[in-house]
Amino acid sequence: MRDLVKQTLRMRADRLIIGEVRGIEVMDWLAALNTGHKGGVGTIHANSIYEVINRFESLGFSAGCSRELIHSQISTALQYVIHVEKTKQGIRKIVEIGEFVKENDQIEIKRIDV
Repeated sequence: MRDLVKQTLRMRADRLIIGEVRGIEVMDWLAALNTGHKGGVGTIHANSIYEVINRFESLGFSAGCSRELIHSQISTALQYVIHVEKTKQGIRKIVEIGEFVKENDQIEIKRIDV
């Protein structure tokens, strides 16, 4: 996955769309979003919008990054998180939307009412 992210950057893509971020490629993706690309979308698995930051931290730690670096990358790369759940009927529904906000050099998520 890391190689795919890097190859995409070499093609000068305007947008970076990652189907699922589940390993150390998370830092490559965040870095790419911080280097002039106009936007991107990715999927990360967490049980709620509030657990997304913990998930980013655990993936970033596995890449050898500090908490400060992870939060710094998130604060400049990401704006919103959308939590989607699948119903018993197999339909995906938006359950929560949150906004990444920086407070005291750490990232938190503020829930947005929908």
